[in-house]
Amino acid sequence: HILDQASNMAMRRVNAPTKPVKLEFAVGCKSLPDGIDPVTGMFSIDAVTGKLIFLSHTEVLRQTTDPEFRKKLSVMYVPERKQKVQINVYHAANKRNIHEDDRVGSAIVPLDVITTPENISKIHEFPLWHDTDAERNDYLEQCGSALRLTVRLADDRDESLIMARGPVCDATPREAVQTMVNGIDMIKYPNDTGKKSEKRMIFLQKEGPG
Repeated sequence: HILDQASNMAMRRVNAPTKPVKLEFAVGCKSLPDGIDPVTGMFSIDAVTGKLIFLSHTEVLRQTTDPEFRKKLSVMYVPERKQKVQINVYHAANKRNIHEDDRVGSAIVPLDVITTPENISKIHEFPLWHDTDAERNDYLEQCGSALRLTVRLADDRDESLIMARGPVCDATPREAVQTMVNGIDMIKYPNDTGKKSEKRMIFLQKEGPG
């Protein structure tokens, strides 16, 4: 009877829902193409449909290939859900409205990976790729363009609360694009659909260029 009670208590602990925690990202880039007025936007990736859902964006910086953004990005994270976000880098070009055509490159960030005890608060670097423009993707790889970020708990809670492990992130831009084309991850316009690029508004800079 005592063993049954202990077993039931253990099962309740295992099955208890994991509470979400708010993560905060400090974001920068390295070796962007010349002539870029960069701004980054963070999107959650729907695990079923692959649809991007806009979360937050940084300020706009002017004419820099190695930006370090002051404004932090944030997301609510549920440990052990293999949750990912996509961070896009755009060329703002003195515009208030940022469109898909302005996208310089992207990176998919696996939250379970970067929040392990050995990775939390470290500087993480993700190569930038472009999934609808092969020439631009090749140029990003040639430049060595990458997204750089650190992550922390926004409310200063104990970082041991997020010890989950997750999938290994893509190693190279070409592998990342191939993974997406194969349908394993989200892709806006897969090459095998024959769907042409479509001008879409990504987010509105309500505050104006920063």
